[in-house]
Formats: sequence, structure tokens, C-alpha cells
Amino acid sequence: MRQILFLLIFLPLVLHAESKIDSHDINFTAYYSISDINGKVQKIQASKIDWKKVNEKFQVSPFQISILLKDMNTGDSTRDEHMLEILGYPEHTSIVIKIQSLTYNSDATKKVLNGTIMINGISKPFETEVNIEESNQKLEVSGKFKISLKNHDVKAPSLMFISVKDTVNCDYKLTLLEKK
Repeated sequence: MRQILFLLIFLPLVLHAESKIDSHDINFTAYYSISDINGKVQKIQASKIDWKKVNEKFQVSPFQISILLKDMNTGDSTRDEHMLEILGYPEHTSIVIKIQSLTYNSDATKKVLNGTIMINGISKPFETEVNIEESNQKLEVSGKFKISLKNHDVKAPSLMFISVKDTVNCDYKLTLLEKK
């Protein structure tokens, strides 16, 4: 009887699922002093993502997202070819983000994904504040982060002797569907 009562009380507090990324919207912006360059990631590859919700807090197992460099598009094929070159293509074919954990601040109002990001073959610590919305067996995960080109030994491209600024801004929205 105690065991049944225990399950009835605590089962609603734990929700666990294995998910796959159903859709994504990943954008990046590089800045010249004279204009901005906006780009979009066309496709991604992701490992399985195990998540659970315990006492209204999400937990996630380590997972990985790979962005093939050829799937990054700025709308200008010449600029895209140059971008591939400065990112180390063909020696390096992808940007790899490895998420290790999801942490909360002390009052649970801020969620942060922690891990590493590898660009140009160089891995650096990575974190991004994340928003998580849950509805109908879906999770929408969104946020923003900045990447330093210098930290990954990427030589900033230039246009008419004006270099791109070191920081590239990225924003993302991933929709995770619970696997059946």
C-alpha cells in the first residue's frame, strides 16, 4: 500500500522522455563596421536527447549537435565559399556542440546549457542561457550565444580592407519531439 501511495504522490513529479529534433531555426550574424552579414544553418545532425522533468526542473543527458559547414548559408555563394575556407574546410567539415549539462541559478529563474563548441578543430567551453517551453509532448528550446573567432584561430575575413568584428552572434530555436 505504501508503495502505491508513494508512486501516486511522486510519479507526477518526474517526466522522462527521449527526444529527437523535429525542426530547427539557427541563425548567425557577423558584423562589419559598414554592414551586417546574416546567415542561416540549413541542416543539423544531432544525437539522441534524453530529458526529464523533476520537480518542475528539466534535466538533460549529454548530447551533441553537428553543423556541417556546407549547410551554412549567407545568401551569397562567393561569401559562403570564403566562409568555408576561413573555417578550415575541407580539413574541418563541421562545427560540433557538445552539451554536458543543464544548470539553474539559485532561484531557478535562469537555465544554462553547458558544454563545448568545436570550430576549426579547436574546442572551447560553451554556455548558453536557454528558454524551455513545454507543450503537447514537445519542447521548444531557444536562446542566444556569442562566438569569438580568435578563440578558435579563425582569421577574420575582410572586405575592402575592413575586417569582420571578432564576435559572431548566434540565435537558435529547436523543437524536440518525444520519440514514440
